[in-house]
Amino acid sequence: MSLMSMRRKMASKKTATIILWALIAVFVAGVFLAAGNPFSTKQDIQQQFASPLKGGKVIASINGEEITSREFENEFQRTLQDSGGLLDLESVLGTRQTIFVKLVNDMLDAQIEQQLDIKFNDHNIRRVAESIAKLQLHAIGMMAEEQAKQEKEQAKTDEEKKKLKTAEQLRVEQLAKFMNEQSGKDEKSGVKNPTDEEFLRWAVDLLTGKEKEQFAQSARMMLMGEAVAKSLPVDPLTDEYLSKVNTHEVLSQWMFVGAKKPSPEALEEAQKTATEARTLIVEGKSSFSDQAKKLSDDMTSKAAGGNLGWVSAGKAGYVPLMAEYLAFTTPKGEVSPLMQAQVFGMTGPQLGYGFVKARDMRERKDAPKDFKERKDYYILSTRQRYMAGLGEYFLQMMRANADIVCIMPEIQAYRAEALGDSEAATAAYQAAYKDGKVADIVRIAIGYKIASTMEKAADRIPLLQDALKYPGRHLAKYHYELAQAYGELGDTAKALENYTSAEDAAMTEGDREMVKRVLDAYKAAGNTEGIARVKQWLTDNPE
Repeated sequence: MSLMSMRRKMASKKTATIILWALIAVFVAGVFLAAGNPFSTKQDIQQQFASPLKGGKVIASINGEEITSREFENEFQRTLQDSGGLLDLESVLGTRQTIFVKLVNDMLDAQIEQQLDIKFNDHNIRRVAESIAKLQLHAIGMMAEEQAKQEKEQAKTDEEKKKLKTAEQLRVEQLAKFMNEQSGKDEKSGVKNPTDEEFLRWAVDLLTGKEKEQFAQSARMMLMGEAVAKSLPVDPLTDEYLSKVNTHEVLSQWMFVGAKKPSPEALEEAQKTATEARTLIVEGKSSFSDQAKKLSDDMTSKAAGGNLGWVSAGKAGYVPLMAEYLAFTTPKGEVSPLMQAQVFGMTGPQLGYGFVKARDMRERKDAPKDFKERKDYYILSTRQRYMAGLGEYFLQMMRANADIVCIMPEIQAYRAEALGDSEAATAAYQAAYKDGKVADIVRIAIGYKIASTMEKAADRIPLLQDALKYPGRHLAKYHYELAQAYGELGDTAKALENYTSAEDAAMTEGDREMVKRVLDAYKAAGNTEGIARVKQWLTDNPE
């Protein structure tokens, strides 16, 4: 779920009740590091292709802190062992890239923890879990009150009125139902009449259990947001601010200049452009509308000259979090300072810099009528939205601004791909392929990736032949691609030989689609014997 979607959901009290349900479903699922489908092999094959442990050679540095080859290769070894053998050849590079990203993010987490003076310890993670559980508790209470009200209105006879349950009775029943469903228990063997304290303790334990590492990541992000809020000119996590965004609205304009890629250089360029535009507006040399229409990368407001309309917490689904914050903290008629920001568009999140012009503020006519009675709920809900939003934007900014120096060619390739520089990535992969210290499994995987970018069949053939040395599932695919390459060179005999090998491997793997592709190749070549053989196999092995 995108942050924009999360904000839109949290803005609605009817959907707030699903927050903990959704979190539990996601967190219980867990996250697995390895990509692709692992397969088991004999121990001697694993030893032959396993990546050798290296010493403490520096392969990259993050803001001056070093990542060594030993850290990187040990993580890869653990992934191989966890897979029960070797990774599928086509997932080797993706897995190694994932490992590198994890090492970078772990190092950044430690640096962020030090920079913001926060602790990502169990106590603070449980504190976040408790705030989420409290929000769920409030939401269930609100649902129970609404249910009791509806049932009272629908009760017509004295008998029906006698059977009515109070909102408190319904609330306790719903708490018990929620706990039992998540624990896999029924009403007879499960929890009955839980207290609020029992529910909160149970929910926190569920979210912070040993298998809930994904929740720990989300909690760390919210803790970052909490720390970032304290560093802003106006702390948006105070009751005063949170009450204002729920009961008031601001008429404002917003302009955002996004970085073309998540890199320090691109962010610096975006900051320069946004600063120049703001200066023109403040000095009266250009209007806000003209600059927004010309330069803004917020597509939802660009055409309207940056006009966001009346902004409030209840209407925040389409308004970037920083735009909302600046709108409520900038005096009427003034242009806000330039701030780092994150905007969600059609292609995902984009980092950059933005500012607003606050035009007017008034009390919301559509403010929650029950705000005074349920103030704790609204404040807690909005608080969590700000914590998550600020943490997300700060984390992404830290990653984009990180001084990442990659020394090993393979790591340089991963970094270039992350920045969308395909030309640099290809050059780095070619250098990595020639590195004599690269393990066989990695060299072969790199060679296969390089082969996919080559136009000349003669250049692809040796790399595809290397792929056949690595025992794995997709041998049929490698033979098929090798057959096509030989066919491009006009070597019919070797093409047929590899099509036959592809046929055998595909039948062994049970890959019907590849068998059909081989059949098409036989038809194109007029190989009647092969056609008959494959058709018979397809008949004997129906879907």
